[in-house]
Amino acid sequence: MKQRIITSVIGLVILAVVVLGFETLLLNVVVSLISLLALMELLKAAGYLRHRSLAAVAGIYAVLFPFFRAFWNMDLLLLVSLLYFLTLLCVLLRWHNDISFQEMLTVGAFGILIPASFTNVVLLRNNHGWQGGIFCFLILLGSAWYSDTCAYFTGHAWGKHKLSPVISPHKTVEGLIGGLVGSVLCNLAMASVYSKIVSMMGTPNEIAYGAVALVTLCGSVASVLGDLAASTIKRQCGVKDFGNIMPGHGGIMDRFDSVLLVSPVVYLLSCFIPMFITL
Repeated sequence: MKQRIITSVIGLVILAVVVLGFETLLLNVVVSLISLLALMELLKAAGYLRHRSLAAVAGIYAVLFPFFRAFWNMDLLLLVSLLYFLTLLCVLLRWHNDISFQEMLTVGAFGILIPASFTNVVLLRNNHGWQGGIFCFLILLGSAWYSDTCAYFTGHAWGKHKLSPVISPHKTVEGLIGGLVGSVLCNLAMASVYSKIVSMMGTPNEIAYGAVALVTLCGSVASVLGDLAASTIKRQCGVKDFGNIMPGHGGIMDRFDSVLLVSPVVYLLSCFIPMFITL
């Protein structure tokens, strides 16, 4: 427990630094680093890290992905992605005796999916400005982490009916309900506090609380699906945690597995459902 608390405090400090540098390329750098670490952990768990050439190509693509909109024309992304897969095919041809076509496709797919998902955080900033972007970012994290925390305590206190006994034996229906309700309430409270802080900084604003509740609810459902998907992968790979870079919490993937699905959901909904309105 002590390790978990220390790691959580360090994580909150890093989060505060990211929020302070939200307008800068620091956000892109952090997203790039998280994407790379998560990808490497996943490939290691699946046993694909032994194919160093495949992993290197996927890693380079994952590192560059969050910077495309900052330095290059987004129209080039499709072409670069095509070149990425052509490079993977060249690796397959070179080491065809050691690498299967299925392995190449798996590495290639996750090399795109992981950075593409995390890069939605960068898109939140680009599309909503720094104040609106930070707000949506906090809603995103809250949908994932408040849901997980509230589900844990609710399930521990009242959980009786197993949600998915084979994939995740400790998850319960009661925990799921508590997680969904808790995440909505916590995000609504966070939204109110954030609105007051921004107003004190000289930016009048209005919070669409109904929209916050709806987006949080959808994000929390995506969080549960992401967590179950990660549990399935770990079970099939025969590992307890994806890594140990975060003592008490496991690896980057263990902490951000639910965020992988929440990010695109929150970003997509935020494009059509305004939550933070500057007056």
